[in-house]
Amino acid sequence: MTTEAPSKGTIEPHFDIETGGEVIGQNPLLQNGVKVVNLEGETVGAFLINMQIPEGNTFNEGAWKYFWTKKEAQKEQLVSILLTGIPMEEAQLALATFLGKFVNLGVKRANWTARPAAFDFPPVKYWYDRTMGGKTINVDGTEMTAPPLGFKAFCDSTMRDVVAMVTGTNKNDVWAQWTEGGPPHTHNGYDDAASQQYAHARGVEHIRSLAEDLREMKRLRTDNAPLQARVAELEAELESLK
Repeated sequence: MTTEAPSKGTIEPHFDIETGGEVIGQNPLLQNGVKVVNLEGETVGAFLINMQIPEGNTFNEGAWKYFWTKKEAQKEQLVSILLTGIPMEEAQLALATFLGKFVNLGVKRANWTARPAAFDFPPVKYWYDRTMGGKTINVDGTEMTAPPLGFKAFCDSTMRDVVAMVTGTNKNDVWAQWTEGGPPHTHNGYDDAASQQYAHARGVEHIRSLAEDLREMKRLRTDNAPLQARVAELEAELESLK
């Protein structure tokens, strides 16, 4: 767990989770990895935590059969998580403390980002709010209320899908373009958060490039307005000679 001073009071936590299924409160949240960057894309924080399976939580049959036990690498990862996981409340306190360090550094805003946010953000928020919501914590000698996660997260999947729709490109090809040359996707929470942060930065550059192309098209259309008007006049003159 590391933190450094960000810029302009805003951070972008890119995060990824590993779970035992999609039903919050029934399937376990097993791992949460967060890579935090500032507005210039520089890494200012890193966080990875493994969690014990909460009492009453069980694995979804599909997640168990087709993800956690299908490949040897996933089996080894699950064993590692189960051996090193800590109780849920301790894990969420660690996350609150991690975020509190940024509060002490003057951070006022956190733009949470995931792929897909609709899957990753709800269980993170559920367990964090359930265990830490409104509680007082001590961060490096400073007492504060556990920093809230907010109520939304930016979705890289949606950003990708919109670009694919606008450009008429296959969404998988768009994502492949954004991830090319970046950190590998390993199904480790921090590794995947880092991979997604790289893709996010490439995606933002892509969108800015598309916006610049659009502005250039508008400029050319505006610059050619007199010529277009003259063409219309000549066409009218030709029409009158018929």
